[in-house]
Order: sequence, then structure tokens, then C-alpha cells
Amino acid sequence: MKYESSSQFVDSLKETIPDVIVDDVDLVRGHNVDWTGKVEGCARFLLRPSSPAQLELILMLANRFQTPIHIQGGNTSLVGGATPIKSEFILTTSKLKRIRNFDSQLGRVTCEAGVTLSELSNYLKGTGYHFGVDLASRDSATIGGMISTNAGGIHFIRHGGLRDQVVSLDLITPAFGLVSASSQYLKDNTGIDVGRIAIGAEGTIGVVTSATLRLVPNTASSFTALIGVATFTEALDKLRFARQFASLTAAEFFTYDGVVLIEKALGASIPFRSRFYLLFQFDGGMSLGHELSEAFGDSDGDVAVATDSTASKKTLVST
Repeated sequence: MKYESSSQFVDSLKETIPDVIVDDVDLVRGHNVDWTGKVEGCARFLLRPSSPAQLELILMLANRFQTPIHIQGGNTSLVGGATPIKSEFILTTSKLKRIRNFDSQLGRVTCEAGVTLSELSNYLKGTGYHFGVDLASRDSATIGGMISTNAGGIHFIRHGGLRDQVVSLDLITPAFGLVSASSQYLKDNTGIDVGRIAIGAEGTIGVVTSATLRLVPNTASSFTALIGVATFTEALDKLRFARQFASLTAAEFFTYDGVVLIEKALGASIPFRSRFYLLFQFDGGMSLGHELSEAFGDSDGDVAVATDSTASKKTLVST
């Protein structure tokens, strides 16, 4: 019965929007395997709608024939979270690529779900704004996937996760079709905020097609501080001190064992040896950098401070 319903679903798609179906084994396999290569699914078909209308039709037919669909963004998961284990069909939003409605007065931009984080960042160059969430997988991670997983990123300590960046969004549900969720107004307490429910729901509420995102004004300068500490308690003390500064944009904690792995992989070396490390990034000028350098250097442990991006690379990692 399951095979029969899937067959009817495929036949209906081929009759209405045949261009969305991909059954090439090699192409489908790239979406069946997670980023690590350790988790592999068994989907036979890849569905690639190029418009919200096509995506809506796919979900409507899937609902009619009771066919499970596995929704996928950039497939950057390191734990198999985006891998289709039981579904025959992967639906990817990778062809929904439009960026539109940049508002320089309010600091907002609207883009479709398949836009990658890198593509959005490149679009915003020269506008005086940037997006408040950044990830290592920026070249592959899509806005739709990031919204569906409520991605946090390296600047979470300053700007929060995706839930804090979304002003409004559109999503498609199998039962109700297109739903425009949330409001363009910053303060709106009229009824249930469906958009908030959809963020982080990983597609269980519906498939995000586009979103209006809040942007962050660029700052004139920034600097990075690398700190070595001997105990975890001291690391917490340093973090507590750093969080007193509103200019703190990022904070990372890592161990010496992690440094060894990175050095082997990159053929580079870190300036000093410690049991634990903290990496802070601040917005601000050189005077604040010197002030913090002195403050961090008052206690035991090594400190390296760089006051621009080029110096950051030279000071924090030496080859």
C-alpha cells in the first residue's frame, strides 16, 4: 500500500511539474549522505521546486497520497539530522534563491529559503549592514534550514539565534497551503505568533519559503583576544568579566587537545600552550583593546590581542 501511494504521488508530479523530480542515483546520493559521510539514507527521489507555488503543489499531493517527505536545507548536519532514513523523497529548497526588499531605513532584508548564508553576506556588502548569525558552514547552510533549526552560530552571545533575527516569514503547510506568519511590526500581540512556533520546528509545522530578517549595523573596527587559563573555574571568571562589556560579540572555549588536532590538520601552531583557551571577539577601537589586554593580563595565563582581522590571523595563529 505504501509503494502504491508513492507511485501515485510520483505519477501526479510527473503529470503536473515533471521538472522538479530528480532520480539520478549520483545526484540523489549527495543528499542521502550527511556531511561526515557516516550516516546514509535510502531516498530514491529528490524534489527541487523552483518556486513557492511548486513547493505548495508538492506538499498538497504528498498530503493527498499520504506520502512522507524529508525536508532538507544545506545538508550541513554533523549528526545525521538532515539525512532521510525512512522517506523515499527528499525535498530541497536549494532552488529558491531570490533576495529582495532590502530596507536600509529599518535594516531588514527579505530572502527565500534556499539562499545560503554566504550569498546573503555577499549581497549585504557595501550596505552598512550584516546578518547577525554566522556559521562555519556558511557556504552551504541555507536561510530556510537555519530558521527550521533555530541555528545559533558564533555570535549568539551578542545577537541571539535565528529566532531573534526573524521579523516575519512565509511557510507552506500540507493542509492550509501558504501561510504568512508573524508581523512586519516589531511589537504585535494580536493572536498566536505562528512564525515563532515554526522557527526551530525542523519542518514539522511547514516548509519555510521566505523570511524577512533583521540586520545589524556594521561597526568601524573589532579586535580578538586569545586567553590561556589553567582551570575551568578561571575560564568562567574570564567569561563573566568579558560579558560586562556590551561590545562582546563572540566567545569560544576550547581545550589543548583540540588545539593539537587543529595544528595537525592545518600545519599551524598557536602562540602559547595552556590547558584551556578562551577566544573573545569585541567591537571597538584600539583603546578598548589595550584596556582589555591589560585587564586580562593581570591574572595568570597568556594573552594575545589583535586589533584588526589581519593581525588576528598573525597573532593568534603562527605558521
